[in-house]
Amino acid sequence: MSDETQEEDGAAMAHAPRRVLVVDDSASQRRMMRYLLEGRGLAVEEAESGRAALDLVAQTPVDLVLSDWMMPDMDGLDFCRAYRRHPPEKQGYVILVTAREEKSDPAMGLDAGADDFLRKPVDPSEFHARVRAGLRILDARDALSAARLKAEKALHEVKALYRRIDRDLEDAARLQHSLVPERAIEVRGGRVELLLQPAHHIGGDLVGTFEITREQVVIYAIDVSGHGIPSALLTARLSNYFSPNNRRQNIAVEIRADGTPGLRRPDAIARSLSERMFQELDTDLYFTLAYADIDLDSGAARLVQAGHPHPLLLHPDGAITPIGDGGAPIGLVEHVPFEMFTARVPPGGGLLLVSDGMTECLDREGAELGEAGLIALLSGADFRAPGLLDRLHARLRDHCPAAEDSDDISAILFLRDP
Repeated sequence: MSDETQEEDGAAMAHAPRRVLVVDDSASQRRMMRYLLEGRGLAVEEAESGRAALDLVAQTPVDLVLSDWMMPDMDGLDFCRAYRRHPPEKQGYVILVTAREEKSDPAMGLDAGADDFLRKPVDPSEFHARVRAGLRILDARDALSAARLKAEKALHEVKALYRRIDRDLEDAARLQHSLVPERAIEVRGGRVELLLQPAHHIGGDLVGTFEITREQVVIYAIDVSGHGIPSALLTARLSNYFSPNNRRQNIAVEIRADGTPGLRRPDAIARSLSERMFQELDTDLYFTLAYADIDLDSGAARLVQAGHPHPLLLHPDGAITPIGDGGAPIGLVEHVPFEMFTARVPPGGGLLLVSDGMTECLDREGAELGEAGLIALLSGADFRAPGLLDRLHARLRDHCPAAEDSDDISAILFLRDP
């Protein structure tokens, strides 16, 4: 036997010895094949008939079967057919041994369930070659089976990991929604409505409001670039900068010389946020911002817009006016200027800040809604009736069915009493 053949045999037999069944009504043929097979280190069983072989494999499956074709009672073809009715995991590789020389024999044998043929009288070299080929196929089959089991185990572990991630994301979503605990808040001389609908479990949008004094209310909207966990983490960090419960931490608050709190200029707030993004936060993310502080007595508003969609000024007669000049997002380019601008919210009117999840949503034809489309959705709305943002959201879903799947949707609205 060549060195190459011995190396193949050693690789094939690295595991427990393969079990081989020799089926032949001739004892001398069985002995001869046993001798050749055991010389290869294989574990050999014998059966003198097809029925005896079926009984044996029903009890203990084997890896390889060498069966004579011409046997009394049950020939090799009938044995193959009966053997292939066993469960696939209990079947082995079948070599049909025959002295027949009909041209149709190979097709008949393959149709019956044989995998290979060996002619009688048996030539030892051909015998070993056929057996080696069968063992290679069995090794490949076992390797595929092991790979399948490994893949199934990995898939099970991945599914378990995703279930844990889903639970964590659900917890994170509840925490994120706690940043907007109320959908409507009454303030002196008006009310504030809030809408926050992430595209996934958690998102990068944030809307909020707070009052530092009884004279003013602040509303703001933030949209962090990207989606998912990194965006949500930055959103949570930014929410701390506008904490309504910690005035010293709130980036919008300044403590005057007499110790009383006041509000910083909106453009100064945007500059401070930009400085913190570049000096304190190691991230490639950026965000847009629309911020307004509103005097509750006069309706005078000071605003800053940093890459966010234009604030919309709602008039009592139903007219809607976009205001602001756009501005650059925060954290995208360092040392960009931010400009404050002013407006007046009239009695019975309002100020609306929305995310680009609204203005950039696509309708059924694939066209972007845009600012004009958003204004059209608001046309005819009763600004004084509670739930304006909920009604706007419902109209948006009708117009852009996939809006909530493509981007976070958020908005905040200040409505001044008539």
